[in-house]
Amino acid sequence: MNAVASQLRVDAGGVTFVTTHWSVVLTAQGHSAAADEALEKLCRTYWWPPYGFVRRNGCNPEEAQDLTQGFFAMLLERRDLDVVRREKGRLRSYLLVSLKNFLGKTRHRGAL
Repeated sequence: MNAVASQLRVDAGGVTFVTTHWSVVLTAQGHSAAADEALEKLCRTYWWPPYGFVRRNGCNPEEAQDLTQGFFAMLLERRDLDVVRREKGRLRSYLLVSLKNFLGKTRHRGAL
């Protein structure tokens, strides 16, 4: 089992988020090699739950992969994770709301 797979939990509804490692999130908010490494780790760690959410919402595997990749690309391009703070709430809640908004806008543009 690889490191990412060992960090995932599976329940009846699919893959769920694990406990947030805030030190990694905070490191990812910088502009350095360490920040880039932390961003990569976050994307690898948190890729499966959004993918599962997209699949459960009716997309086939290829569409779900494309949408999940597009979602993470948008987060990285806009540096959305720079505003995430532990005291503001859970990272998983932020990601889920962001993903729902992303999917809604994608549907509105007719890309879904």
